Amino acid sequence: MSVVRLHPNTTQGINPLACADTASHRSSHNSSNLNDADTRTLAQMEEDQDKLTRGMASMAALPFTVPYTAATLTARGAAGLFATGAGFDAAGQMVQGGEYRIGQTLAAGSTALVYGPLAGRSPWRNAAVGGALVGTHTFATNWLYDEDKSVTQGAALGAVTAGVGTAAGELIRKGERYVLPDKITLPYFQTPASIGISFPTEDAISKGVETSVSHLPSFIALPDANNKEGR
Repeated sequence: MSVVRLHPNTTQGINPLACADTASHRSSHNSSNLNDADTRTLAQMEEDQDKLTRGMASMAALPFTVPYTAATLTARGAAGLFATGAGFDAAGQMVQGGEYRIGQTLAAGSTALVYGPLAGRSPWRNAAVGGALVGTHTFATNWLYDEDKSVTQGAALGAVTAGVGTAAGELIRKGERYVLPDKITLPYFQTPASIGISFPTEDAISKGVETSVSHLPSFIALPDANNKEGR
């Protein structure tokens, strides 16, 4: 009995099962490529790139500020800066409502720890530090929680509040001691004993005003950088 061999290039030599498998694999591969394709418009790509650029610019000072912070801060000073930044952020989250986010609070304390030592008594200098601090914190929370809050507006708000807070603090610090005395004494049941009540100094009051005003961004919700409803 003779054996008939089918040539692979002829129609009779094509294996229909192999073809079906190859077609299925090719279709699956093409479908995967379609799913992985970037469907953003050119305008959306430009907006996302611009957002990334602004965020990276706000963090450009970190390589310089971290060594300075490590060299100038004591452990007590570092703890104070971290606690102040974290405390105001926690209070701001409570005022604004919503779910409390520990990562945001830790980021606020960390940015305060990094940028705090750069602050001084100049309103212009502190405005620059405040802008960099709030911009960096906004970028960090955007990354942590996959948000799109405006880094630019955050930096502008931080600059304004830090500058105004410093200026107000300096006005109080340079004021005359005529509003409140250093200390008053009250009689205690008409006996020789007395109770002394000390008032805070201008320096303490000015520091409190400066710190409170500078941390007002913690209580203000930033808008989204991109108008998603208009897309």
